[in-house]
Amino acid sequence: MKKRRIAESRQEESRKYYEAFDSTPEEMGSALYSLQENLSDVEEEISALEARLNDLYSLKQQILNRLHKIGVDNFEENERKILYAIVEESPMSIADLSDMIGEKESRIKDVITVMKSKMDKANAQLLFGNLK
Repeated sequence: MKKRRIAESRQEESRKYYEAFDSTPEEMGSALYSLQENLSDVEEEISALEARLNDLYSLKQQILNRLHKIGVDNFEENERKILYAIVEESPMSIADLSDMIGEKESRIKDVITVMKSKMDKANAQLLFGNLK
């Protein structure tokens, strides 16, 4: 296992923990107790953040599963490739999309036209409207 130095950034959300650390007493006995308390508080915060992060990863997976189901149920393979790239990577143009998926711009435009025909106009505009 490699040792890595973790850089502190002292973000606003962590300020109280840094303040507690910075005010650690100089006297050894008091310092040890203060450090123990501070470490315990930081570990509790890390646990809470890890739980939140895990919850968000779970939600992300549910979103991707739903996206895949909609893609499989309604679109052909080449259309899904475009759909997934648009939803997951938000390209700003047909050229960007072309670079992402390795297809010619003219081919992408043709496939998007077919995809639009499978959707109502308002939703098609929401999904494809930013591509220029």
